[in-house]
Amino acid sequence: MRSTTDHPGGAESASDAGHSSQWLPTFIQHCREIIEAHDATLERLRASVAAVEAERQQVRDAQSEAQLAQETIEGAMQRMQALKDSAASWMKVPPPRAASDAPGAPGNTGPEEPQSSAGEATEPIKITGERSLQLLRLLSSRPQHAWTTQEVAECLGEPTNDDGTRTIRTRLDYLCSKRILKKVQSPRKRNVAGQDNSYVRYRIAHAWKAA
Repeated sequence: MRSTTDHPGGAESASDAGHSSQWLPTFIQHCREIIEAHDATLERLRASVAAVEAERQQVRDAQSEAQLAQETIEGAMQRMQALKDSAASWMKVPPPRAASDAPGAPGNTGPEEPQSSAGEATEPIKITGERSLQLLRLLSSRPQHAWTTQEVAECLGEPTNDDGTRTIRTRLDYLCSKRILKKVQSPRKRNVAGQDNSYVRYRIAHAWKAA
């Protein structure tokens, strides 16, 4: 049997094989290092994404709380304004009087003259609500006419049955409480069944404007 050294390329082939056996572990180690570096990068990215998602959720929660607070405040302001408007018809709060206006103060030689209410009487009353504004526009088209609930229902295309006129009457009574309308009692009397309410009519009583 011949030795491998007897072949011309035998020694070189053995050298190449030895070199390859040394290169492969180095290459494998290099691949491992690259993979570990990528894993570390991905871990950092995942942590960054998680932090962004957590912050985004916090912002969403804050936004929801702010919207709820805004709706609560707006609702409270509307209720407060409604209370003020309702109280204006039965409660008169005198404005605070300046010290110079007090009796006996310098520059004040006599009792305070009562202020005229003419300006107050002509000041338009602000009103909100599309339904109320719709009724006021209709009644204002004939301000001297005394309207029945059935007339109003017919002009607005609403049902003229008891339920329909009852809804309109409730809104008209509300506008009466705001002093924009006034009730006019007709000589016609209610029938026995109590279904005929046309003896109560409504008329524009005060200037108004949309708030």
